[in-house]
Amino acid sequence: MNILKNFKKFFAKSALKKEGIRFSCTQCGYCCIKPGSVFFSRDEIKKAAELLETTVKSFKHKYITEKIHDNLYELYTKSACPFYNEDAGCVIYKARPSQCSTYPFWPNNFQDQKSIQKLFSECPGTGRGKFHSYEKIADYIAKTHESFRF
Repeated sequence: MNILKNFKKFFAKSALKKEGIRFSCTQCGYCCIKPGSVFFSRDEIKKAAELLETTVKSFKHKYITEKIHDNLYELYTKSACPFYNEDAGCVIYKARPSQCSTYPFWPNNFQDQKSIQKLFSECPGTGRGKFHSYEKIADYIAKTHESFRF
């Protein structure tokens, strides 16, 4: 079963379908300090490069580890995201890629009750701030899912 179907199946039975969740980013860096991949589109690379006052070519050379396809590039890190600064937060926050701007509304965070409990225990932005309805969360997850299909 694909990720989007798992989300819909789980949410159909969940109290969150009626309640939704509250979330506002605290810029704590929790989602930025783990090893992993950050994916950028060509436009997102251009915006981040402009914000960093560098060229697209230089940005790709310095940060991109793999071209996935024509409009999807990967930055893989074995440690914290190179754009996260402990004192200043995300240095490309205004130009962050959609992967970052849609966190925590990633399909893997809403697969089952256990994944949601883990999210709430790890991310201080969950349970506070702006209300996000089931429909809005479904839109975020669909957007994230669609962005990274290849």
